[in-house]
Amino acid sequence: MSWYAETGPLRRRQLLLDLAVALWVLLWLRLGATVHDTVGRLAAPGRELEQAGAGLASGLTGAADRADGVPLVGDGLRAPLDLAAGAGEALARAGAGQQDAVGTLALLLALLLAGVPIAWAVQRWLPARLRWARDAKAAGALRDDVELWALRAALNRPLPELARLGPDPVGRWRRSEPGAAEALAALERRACGLRG
Repeated sequence: MSWYAETGPLRRRQLLLDLAVALWVLLWLRLGATVHDTVGRLAAPGRELEQAGAGLASGLTGAADRADGVPLVGDGLRAPLDLAAGAGEALARAGAGQQDAVGTLALLLALLLAGVPIAWAVQRWLPARLRWARDAKAAGALRDDVELWALRAALNRPLPELARLGPDPVGRWRRSEPGAAEALAALERRACGLRG
């Protein structure tokens, strides 16, 4: 299956369009990554909160373990220290949860920002490119059918193109004048991206 025309002008247009779509996709991917990174920076307070909570919980757990060894009051000291260590663990969990929420938000915003314009461009570009490739394959298989190409030219080519072939190009073809069918066929083949 051929992805590009054999003739220069159509091939150049196809290459430029494909390049434009690729640049469009890269641009939106870059913008999506930038938004992801920018929103991801909002997770910094959550990291600090998680670290502070974990440090507080660790310090209070250590203090509770040491207080446990104090005679007479150790059990009485341990309970409030364990309770305070639990609050530190809750702070650490809250910080981790905030980071997860920011990470999810960053991902969703990046996907929406990049995904919508990329999907729009690809859904407009890809079906036309696939249709052209399918048609080009069929055109290549029928390349030598001069009468078919002449008929297509008579039906499809704009009048100014037909007029460039001289007076009455279709009539000359119908009268089987030498070269008339081939001139029409060449016109249509070039329009379809085939040489001659």
